[in-house]
Amino acid sequence: MSEYNAKEKEAVPEHIKTYHENIEKERKLIDTTDHHHRMAYEHAVEKSLKSKDNLIDMRLLKQDEHQLKFADNMADFYLDKALDYFNYKKPGETLKADAKIDIFQKDMLMNAYAGVTQSKLRQIVNAEADQFTFDQFNRKYKARFMQDITEQLQAVSMQHLKPEHIDDIVKFTGAKDMVDPKLLKMEDAANLLRNHYEAGGVLPKKDLDNIVHWYAVKDKFRKNYVPPKKDDKKKAQLPKAA
Repeated sequence: MSEYNAKEKEAVPEHIKTYHENIEKERKLIDTTDHHHRMAYEHAVEKSLKSKDNLIDMRLLKQDEHQLKFADNMADFYLDKALDYFNYKKPGETLKADAKIDIFQKDMLMNAYAGVTQSKLRQIVNAEADQFTFDQFNRKYKARFMQDITEQLQAVSMQHLKPEHIDDIVKFTGAKDMVDPKLLKMEDAANLLRNHYEAGGVLPKKDLDNIVHWYAVKDKFRKNYVPPKKDDKKKAQLPKAA
C-alpha cells in the first residue's frame, strides 16, 4: 500500500484519490470474502459431518443425503453473509419473516457476494463426494471463486476513471518517459495507477509491458529489450552508397 504525506495528498487529483480509496475497500472485501469461504466450509463440516460419536467423518459424503446437506449448509452460510452485506438484515440477526426473497434472488445474492450458488455447490459436492476435503475445496474451487470476485471488484474500483484522466495518471505515476499516453487504454492507465499505489509510489523500471500493453511501452522499458550495440548504431548512421 502506498503512503503519502499530507502535502502530497492535497496534490492528488480527486479521481486518483477515489481510486486509491476504492483499492483499499476492494482489498478488505477480498480478504473478508476469502475468510468467509473458509468459514463456509467449516460451518458445513460442523453441521453435516459429525458421526454418532461426535467426531468428523468425511466418509459420510459418500451418501447423497449428506452431500445435499453439506452443500446446503455452505449455501446457508454464504447467503447469511450476503444478506448482511447487502443490508437485508443486520449481522447476527435472522431475516425477517415478511422479507420476500425467492430462490433466484438467493442464488444471485450468493453469486454477487461469493462467486458461487447453491446449485453449483450441490454439483461440486456431488462430484467430489468424500474427497471434498478443505484442501480440495481451497485448491480446486475457492481459488477460482476468488479470482472471479477479485476481477469483478477491480473492475468496479476503476469504473469512475475516464479517458480524459489518462494524462493525469501518467503524470502522477511518473510514467511520462516510459509510456506513450496516446496508446494507453483506460485499463492500462488503471493498471499503472494500481501498481504505482501498491508499490508505495513507484513503478518498475523494466518489464513495464507486464502491466500495460506492450505497444504503449517505450522500447527500453519492455521485457526482453536488448539495447543496440555501438557498432550497430554506427552502421545505422552511415550514409547509403550511391
